[in-house]
Amino acid sequence: MNDRKEDAALHSALLESILNNIVDGLITIDEMGIVQSYNKACAKIFGYDAGEVLGRNVKMLMPQAYAVDHDQYIANYRNTGKARIIGIGREVEGRRKDGSIFPLDLSVAEVKVGDRRFFSGILRDITARKSAEMSLMRSNQELEQFAYVASHDLKTPLRNIDNLAQWVVEDNEKTLNADARDKLALLRNCVTRLEVLLDDILAYSRAGRIVDDAREVDVGDLVRQVAQTHVPASFEVRLPPKLPKIVSPPTPLTQIFGNIFSNAVKHHDKGRGVIEVRCEPIGRFYEFSVLDDGPGIPPQYHERAFQMFQTLQSRDKVEGSGMGMAIIKKLVEWQGGRVWIESGDGKRGTAIHFLWPAHASAEARAVAGS
Repeated sequence: MNDRKEDAALHSALLESILNNIVDGLITIDEMGIVQSYNKACAKIFGYDAGEVLGRNVKMLMPQAYAVDHDQYIANYRNTGKARIIGIGREVEGRRKDGSIFPLDLSVAEVKVGDRRFFSGILRDITARKSAEMSLMRSNQELEQFAYVASHDLKTPLRNIDNLAQWVVEDNEKTLNADARDKLALLRNCVTRLEVLLDDILAYSRAGRIVDDAREVDVGDLVRQVAQTHVPASFEVRLPPKLPKIVSPPTPLTQIFGNIFSNAVKHHDKGRGVIEVRCEPIGRFYEFSVLDDGPGIPPQYHERAFQMFQTLQSRDKVEGSGMGMAIIKKLVEWQGGRVWIESGDGKRGTAIHFLWPAHASAEARAVAGS
């Protein structure tokens, strides 16, 4: 008997030690909303010691907007069994002892002990995270504004330079020698490159931020439309008999396939080739693969290809800003997917793989595991 009492005491002490040393707040209330347990993390989060909270209604830890309805929420759950937050994690607001309001992650579970019912909540102060999110949002807004201003303000003098070069050629058509014509043509080509670069910088800054609403998208129809505008007739595009219908904003998916198709054509070392699209379900994602029969990309350049302003060939040989793959990576990761390259090892061809959710949205997600 003494051994059982000692074991029970040890178990109780161990449980209390665990609860008081976990980093998240843990609070338990009964069916009336009266606090039954309150760990040390809760004291740190709210500023109240346990003795100030135990035996009192949990509403004391809530802003008025939440507190006025809390008792009714519990009563409705007792009577109907319909949960609004029980079993579901969500962001709420808490109220500290000093009266300050702050954001919380809260998940609530129902616990039954005999014929009594309790509710256990796990709390995490997300003030720092929300502050970082706001800072990131401001930075993104500033980046987009800068990119827009740079794109708009720099394009005007560029167009003037291009027009002046054209006028020089037209006004001196009979007197310009071949060397002068070549240099003016090179000047105009450089202007065009810079305009493309400015457009791509603006597109990168906006990737994942300015999109249409999610709706049902027939990927087969979308890919066929993209191929018509991005792939010349000298290339064959092969699609599987059936591609899925997904829920997604169509614009980012269109941009991803468009950039991949354009790269496959642009970097091909022959005048004609084959581009093949494949797809298979991977959990809540689809893995889309675009394969070409071009020269391939050496393995040491696979990661570099996704960096901004990176081109694997001289811009004198292949036109481009080096932003296409960076935009793809940003769009894919915005939806919680990932993108990677398979190519090299002495074989021709490149395969671009990316994961895209079956139900995509405008919300950022965690990057999918490898």
